[in-house]
Amino acid sequence: MSIPVGEEVVILDSGIIGVIQYYDGNTACILANGELHQAHKKDIARTNAFGVINKPDADKKQSHENTLPQQRGVIIRWKAPESPSGSWPHFEVSIGNYTETELLCQYQLWLNEEVHTTFRKSLAKGAEAFLHLFKPDQINDRPVWSIQCWKKDAQGVTIQVADQEMKLRAKQYVARIQSPEFLNTRQLLFEVPVTDASLLQKPVAEKPALPQFDFNQKKKVEQHHEVLQKAHMSDFIDLHAEKLLPDHRHLSATEILTMQVHSFKNYLEKAIRLRMHKVYIVHGHGKGVLKQEIEKALKKYPEVSSYNNDYNPRFGFGATEIILDP
Repeated sequence: MSIPVGEEVVILDSGIIGVIQYYDGNTACILANGELHQAHKKDIARTNAFGVINKPDADKKQSHENTLPQQRGVIIRWKAPESPSGSWPHFEVSIGNYTETELLCQYQLWLNEEVHTTFRKSLAKGAEAFLHLFKPDQINDRPVWSIQCWKKDAQGVTIQVADQEMKLRAKQYVARIQSPEFLNTRQLLFEVPVTDASLLQKPVAEKPALPQFDFNQKKKVEQHHEVLQKAHMSDFIDLHAEKLLPDHRHLSATEILTMQVHSFKNYLEKAIRLRMHKVYIVHGHGKGVLKQEIEKALKKYPEVSSYNNDYNPRFGFGATEIILDP
């Protein structure tokens, strides 16, 4: 088979598509995604010929691509592209919001305990977004992904509705790709548990009630008391035990830590509700246990824009400065 330089071809054993840069009649050098690949003449085919050969399978391929998850909730989907050899070079990983409301989703993938991909985006009801590609050999890199999702209630308060960390190991992976689910659809679906069951139920349609007021009459809106609360709220909270509870000597170290973390969360959530821009959490030096718990909790609040433990003229090195989104 004679294929001229510049022709687009597919490597049959991997499904990689590229353009021939060199071909001596036996071995071809193919440029694909900025990388050169070598292949024997028997292992390559023109992409247009590939399309004609596989035309009878077009309906099957389309059914794979259009297969949507039957579950409701938040779904991580791994989709394998079609290849003539039956293998695949990678998975296309995406996240779908199949709940009844818009969600803010945060996704992170670790490989060998290092962050490989970070995704943070609002997804409308029924929307799906591409995350990254995943190569089969990366299963040996101990992949771990974490997902957090938040919704907003009627008052605009952000509420966490999903928090999952999942590890996928080689044995589990092999079992999944040999399952009927994958063999029939060429995709794997991973469901993210949602804590709010109301997000998974379609609302029952109700007949609109007749208005009981005059549209021409202006409604008087009372000024909200939160303006006064914000004016009187301090921009810091001191979490030292003696500040929170003077008679704390009868408590264990674990009980004191629980009380400190609870007070911190209450303070932070109130600051978020009142739309404060900057607050300080005074935790002192000590062994750093309370500081670590605070940093761990801060990662679960999407309103937290940034935080740091730099020296502060008011609190020294014993406080964490938190910047909140407006």
